[in-house]
Amino acid sequence: MLSPTRLYHILGVLCGLILLTPLLFFPSYTQPFSTSKVIIFLLLTELALPCYLAILFQKEKPLAHLRQPILLVLAAFTLTLVVSSLVGIDPLNSFLGTFQRPVSVLVFIHGFLVVLYFWELFSHRERSKRTYTTILIVVATLIALYSLFESWLFPGFTTHGGRVASVLGNPIFFASFLILPLFFSLARACDHTERKRNLYRVASAIMLVGILLSGTRGALVGLLAAGIFWLGAKAFTRRDQLTDVLGKTLAAFVVCGALLFAIASLAPEQTGLSRLVELTGANVQSRLAYWEMGLRGWQQAPVLGLGPGNFYRLADQMFTQETYDSSTAWPDKPHNIAIEWLATTGIVGFALYLALLFFLYREGLRAGLTDQRLVLMAGLTAYVVQGQFVFHVFSELLTFLFFIAWIMPPLPAKQAVRPVSASKLAFSLGSILAIVGIIAYVLPSHALAYTVGTAERSLRNDPQTALAHYQAAAAQRIIPDDTLIANKYVLLVQSFVKASMLEAQTVDEAINQHEASIKRHTLRARLWSDLGFLYYLKANLQETSVAQEGMDAALRAAQLAPGRFEPKRVLALVHLKNGNVTEAKAIVESLLEMFPDTPSLYLILSEIAFKEGDLRLAADHGQRGTIGEIENASKQQVLWFAELLVSFQEFDKIIELYQAWIDENPEDPSLLPNLAAAYAQIGEKEKAIDTANLLKQLDPSQAQAANAFIEALE
Repeated sequence: MLSPTRLYHILGVLCGLILLTPLLFFPSYTQPFSTSKVIIFLLLTELALPCYLAILFQKEKPLAHLRQPILLVLAAFTLTLVVSSLVGIDPLNSFLGTFQRPVSVLVFIHGFLVVLYFWELFSHRERSKRTYTTILIVVATLIALYSLFESWLFPGFTTHGGRVASVLGNPIFFASFLILPLFFSLARACDHTERKRNLYRVASAIMLVGILLSGTRGALVGLLAAGIFWLGAKAFTRRDQLTDVLGKTLAAFVVCGALLFAIASLAPEQTGLSRLVELTGANVQSRLAYWEMGLRGWQQAPVLGLGPGNFYRLADQMFTQETYDSSTAWPDKPHNIAIEWLATTGIVGFALYLALLFFLYREGLRAGLTDQRLVLMAGLTAYVVQGQFVFHVFSELLTFLFFIAWIMPPLPAKQAVRPVSASKLAFSLGSILAIVGIIAYVLPSHALAYTVGTAERSLRNDPQTALAHYQAAAAQRIIPDDTLIANKYVLLVQSFVKASMLEAQTVDEAINQHEASIKRHTLRARLWSDLGFLYYLKANLQETSVAQEGMDAALRAAQLAPGRFEPKRVLALVHLKNGNVTEAKAIVESLLEMFPDTPSLYLILSEIAFKEGDLRLAADHGQRGTIGEIENASKQQVLWFAELLVSFQEFDKIIELYQAWIDENPEDPSLLPNLAAAYAQIGEKEKAIDTANLLKQLDPSQAQAANAFIEALE
């Protein structure tokens, strides 16, 4: 059995590594900015469990620390998440989450363990708190420093309209992660006994600039709220100098606010700074719509909610035509932590969330109103306020868990020691639990993330190779995220359609994946809608009517998401394929009234017109719809509509069609001869010659034919 000193040492190293996880970014993974961090976090937490249990059960009263109110509320909240997930509408989604939204009940359970780990370390050795806080500040500073040079000195991993995201993949995630480390650093900078105050001031400045460059308005509101909190608290502590303190602080706020507004207003468009003063737009409207969904929908399950992570059900039910004006996404989060807990965990989870915040403030303020403590509580205020504009993501949640452990008073320094046998038993039990967790979830998650990530990199240029990887992913014995594979199969099928390589076997595999996923997530409208579309594609390949299962899937999707466009579009396609032209036309026309100028609807109208014998209308609708959805159009589709337009001498429309496809597929010059010929037909000789010369440049094997074409024109 390891000695207590060795156990603490191992636990300390593992906890230090946990704080490094926000730096991790594995490009070979799918969703690399989140899966990389979460998988390693779970692995390290599992590995630390035996050491922690061994340390805990060396004590005479191992559960005595549960009297701490903050820990009791956190434990109750975590238990509520578990119970809510079990009685909710989608237990598997609640408990395991998805790779896109990995902060699940499982992550919260591990997060609770991490709070225990850090609290134990902080109580065992007082300087540990300082050491780990320094690690967190350094990690956050490095991530923020990377953002300052992102895209011009260091590579930018994602593009967000001039906003920075560093190694977190999203500007919002990046800014929310920096909030608490920023205030930990500011607290150090306010400590007059701190010899490295200037270093912490520089670190704080770097993090603050990173937040501003992210263009995250919620984080800015959080910082303003922190300033207001600090102002009020400072005035309370200096009531004899109240007027002086308020005057100077308000003046500083006005100057800083005016300066920031001026800089943001003068900043170039499409940058993080310019976005800070944009208070209207589709993004703001979509957030307001999501908040309304959560506030209206929580009464469906008022006590324990729909289950953590299941906000998608409310969004499917309440999505309206007006919501499409600001967003076409399938939302699964309300972008407001408080509303999310209310809607998904009911009044019980929401009350415990508020109780946790109450006890954190109480503990933080009753420890003394020093400058350092006031700065930290201002940081908590900033974190809570910015949380009303975002949802929990891993790196941000990690900083909050660390803050919880940091703010709790230490455990008693000395406790009676139990026999070594109890510690050995606890270590063995922890080892078994860790092994089970690693084998049952961590390793399968790694395999799935890597395999799907490999497939994604070859999807556009080599869908056949991508298919082999997706088949390997689907063949895993344990699949932590079955919706991931189902959704990726849809993208794969679309790639095969575009390349005119789709086979019935591939569609059957996609259908099987969707049907298996639907058995676990019966209320996901998007899965039902995609399943109906896959049955439609299968019928196209086999030149038969759509199977009844496809019709049922489309009807079920429309029932689950009555306000959404996509299920009704699929339903129209199924009706049309089955010969129900009148029903299909009625659906499409009603959709066009709500969503005019939608390209996919014009493609359906084109097929309807073709069936009705109106070839001119079919050609016009087809050209309009194909250009609007050119990213999904196949070459055969473009050629078919172009041939139809030739019969009506619509060469201007043919040129628009060819040019759109060539712009979307610059690596494929095969339609350049057609474009050159179309230019020649309308007398545009110079453009025809330029196009022929471009063909020679991109495809030297066509040089002889291109030269002959040019000679004929001249």
